[in-house]
Amino acid sequence: MLYKCVARARPLLAAPQRMFATGTSFDKFDFEDPFKLNQLLTDEERDIAEAAKQFSQEKLMPRVREAYNKEHFDLEIMREMGAAGFLGCTIKDYDLPGVSSTAYGKFRIGFAHPHVAL
Repeated sequence: MLYKCVARARPLLAAPQRMFATGTSFDKFDFEDPFKLNQLLTDEERDIAEAAKQFSQEKLMPRVREAYNKEHFDLEIMREMGAAGFLGCTIKDYDLPGVSSTAYGKFRIGFAHPHVAL
């Protein structure tokens, strides 16, 4: 009697098998945008984020490293950011672009990349 109960329970005790729905495909994980929020941005917001990232890589990165090593702050960086239109970009007055808060957030993330690399 006990043998019959164990024989019936044996398939239940076996290692669980992974079951996936047919046709399921897994996307490669994107560590820079894990929640795929970039798909929700407007073209203007994407362009601003790309411009900020490019500006920070080309203009800021070498100078930030130098300033970090010499322990000083270069005020010329702020002037260049202002000339490029990054300072006060959410304000619509005074001939400033007046971009959205989301675009400003993406721009700030673009500027954070060189500082994180230190």
